[in-house]
Amino acid sequence: MHRNIVLLPLIVGALVSTLTLPAQSKTEDRVKVKARMALEHKPDGTMMPYSIIRSSPTAIMVFRSPDFDQRAFTKRSPRLDVYESEKLTYMRGLEPLLERSGRERLLLEDLILFDGKPTMIARTGGQEEIALYYQNVDPHLTRPPPAFERICAFPVEVKKRQALYARAGNATRERWSTVEADDGGHLLIHSPELRNADDGDAMYLLAMVDKNMHVQWQQILHVDGGSERSEVLDAAVDSTGTAYVLIKYRYKDGAPGGGAPDYEVVLHRIDANDMSRMPFGMDGGYYPTGGILQPMAKGRIAFAGIYATAEGNRKLGNFISYVDTSEAGITTPQVMPFTDGVDLEAEEVTGVDDSKKEEEPKEDKKSQKRLHSTTDVIALLPGPDGGLFFVNEIGFAAVYTNPETARRYQRFYHGPIQARLIDKNGELKWTTLFRRWTTSDDPLMGPALSTVFNDQLYIFLWDSDDNVEQRKAGGKIMAKQGSGSYTAYVYFDEKGAYRTKPVLRNDSKSGMICGWALVNTGKDEYMTMGTESLTTVDYYPVRIDFIKETKK
Repeated sequence: MHRNIVLLPLIVGALVSTLTLPAQSKTEDRVKVKARMALEHKPDGTMMPYSIIRSSPTAIMVFRSPDFDQRAFTKRSPRLDVYESEKLTYMRGLEPLLERSGRERLLLEDLILFDGKPTMIARTGGQEEIALYYQNVDPHLTRPPPAFERICAFPVEVKKRQALYARAGNATRERWSTVEADDGGHLLIHSPELRNADDGDAMYLLAMVDKNMHVQWQQILHVDGGSERSEVLDAAVDSTGTAYVLIKYRYKDGAPGGGAPDYEVVLHRIDANDMSRMPFGMDGGYYPTGGILQPMAKGRIAFAGIYATAEGNRKLGNFISYVDTSEAGITTPQVMPFTDGVDLEAEEVTGVDDSKKEEEPKEDKKSQKRLHSTTDVIALLPGPDGGLFFVNEIGFAAVYTNPETARRYQRFYHGPIQARLIDKNGELKWTTLFRRWTTSDDPLMGPALSTVFNDQLYIFLWDSDDNVEQRKAGGKIMAKQGSGSYTAYVYFDEKGAYRTKPVLRNDSKSGMICGWALVNTGKDEYMTMGTESLTTVDYYPVRIDFIKETKK
């Protein structure tokens, strides 16, 4: 939302990497991480993917769209591609029929697996109303799909507006999002920030449906008029069909009530009868800079993030709080200061300073540069014995705008990763900082992707030979694309010490993992995307398998 690359040409046959990693010393287990990327195929994979699902026990389905891509695809239409799930052999594709005789063309927003069915979510564009639609598709695309069926409509007319920052879902238009309840019984469909065509007031449109795609409720959340802009950071749904939506509001003249200089992070609770702000107070004048929502056991939803202080707007540590969905309450945040000399603020500032030294493209010499911090918690995962892993990623985006031509140029900087483990009582067990920097011009290329296997944390990310040399020498790692780039995973042992291993690498050939998440598609099996080249980017599915071998 939520709330995710350098490739050389592949050798003949799928590029496969199998690496063996010794497990922690208290066991005799060994873990193999096996990664495989699909072969290049026709029609090509140049359109950016935005969803990947296991559509059947033997098939993987990918949704691609030109609408959310930074690159121009004026003559392309959204497409579904199906691959055989084991070897990732391309099977067939389908361009959904979005034109409707005498009616407004539909805009395709998402592909999901809901109630075991591959389902597309679409909408109208906002001429007099915005109507939501769905369509179930054949898991292998061997049969034509039925017509789109209407879900509900909102009686609003909205302005068309391009996104401020280019990232997944922020190009030609901003993408709507879907969030499924953990028990699979409800689905939330919500818009990005929209502006009313009449008065320009900002709002969010939200609809909750059940397994039969019947509307349980729909709401319009109006944004405070003092906010210059806002964005949904994350959302979660409980078993009753209540939505929890985390929104960051930005202000020109400072957030209301003091605190953060120019923004406010608010957790909204929304159901059929009410839309309310959940009280979230932090002692000491602290405030959240962002955050994620993670459903937990016993009907709880964790709200975790980074907190800062108004004095200097400095990032000081992590926090975690729990929403009790049965009582609509939220616990007092527990804070975990950054320790051991780790200063995420300083790491980010160093990266920003490095970026200023880079030579900008000749055509952008007169461009105005705007920086946008992306440093935040990117994952909250179950740890051993009831503990939790926090994963913080340091980063920022640089947006160049030529005031004469309005031409934009974006660059994304992905920096050091901080991994932390707390036990079931909330006590910090260890903190480890893995230093690296990489950059890209594509929002899906470079983010770290995290998961847990065998009670250990694994993070898949871009690394480079330059980064490795500087880490070994204890030198400074510059915020730029290093030479000899490749994908690696970082593994942390029970004390927080890490090891790295490359994946999708064979002799001089490298394949780069990219995407927005590791999608769990089976037991110890994940899917994401990969690409072959930074200059001519094509995206193909990547399958990752974790295999545990126990010595007798």
